[in-house]
Order: sequence, then structure tokens, then C-alpha cells
Amino acid sequence: MQDLSPSDLKTILHSKRANLYYLEHCRVLVNGGRVEYVTDEGKRSMYWNIPIANTT
Repeated sequence: MQDLSPSDLKTILHSKRANLYYLEHCRVLVNGGRVEYVTDEGKRSMYWNIPIANTT
């Protein structure tokens, strides 16, 4: 098991609703007042909403 550095912990989003999410490579943007992250999967970009009220 590898030790985590403090910079590694900044990429983990904690949601009170649904566990932990580790974002290895993504872009974060604001779209119409919502915060989203974008991941590239092949030729497609996948957009995911980050629920601010449920994220610490």
C-alpha cells in the first residue's frame, strides 16, 4: 500500500450522499451556475455535476 502525500488528498471529493470520488484527470468548470467536472473518454467528453451542498 502506498503512502498518500497531502497533494494527493486534494483530488478526492467527499460527498455526504454517495461515498468518495477520486478524480485523476479532469477539468472543473462552471456551467450555468453549476460546478461540473469533465472527463475525456476516447472521442467523447463526459460531464458530471458536483453537488456543492453535499460536498465538504
